[in-house]
Amino acid sequence: MSEPHQSDSDFAGDSVSGSPVLLITAWHLRRVRSMPKGFFHVRRLDLATRAEAGCLWVHRWISLRSVMLTSRWESEDDARRWLRGASFTRTAAALRSIEGTVPRVEQYRLRATLDSP
Repeated sequence: MSEPHQSDSDFAGDSVSGSPVLLITAWHLRRVRSMPKGFFHVRRLDLATRAEAGCLWVHRWISLRSVMLTSRWESEDDARRWLRGASFTRTAAALRSIEGTVPRVEQYRLRATLDSP
């Protein structure tokens, strides 16, 4: 695995567009009371992401005060396109509007194997 990128705008550089990419997008909420709102925003993002071109799979993780969406993409270009797309930016803005929310985006370039698409 490569080192994670901490920002969705930090994707310049040596891109290998044919390599599969794992994205971890997470938001830590300051209060448990904010969780229902956070959950439904990420649930909507989860459903929209499944329909995106280049998305191989999506998994939504929920804990007491954190929501996370893990997704695997066919290429870095597909992952970048999703991060800049309307569904992600709308969700990120809605979650950032919740007081005390700490966002995090990590990207990992995966090694292509014979059994990967």
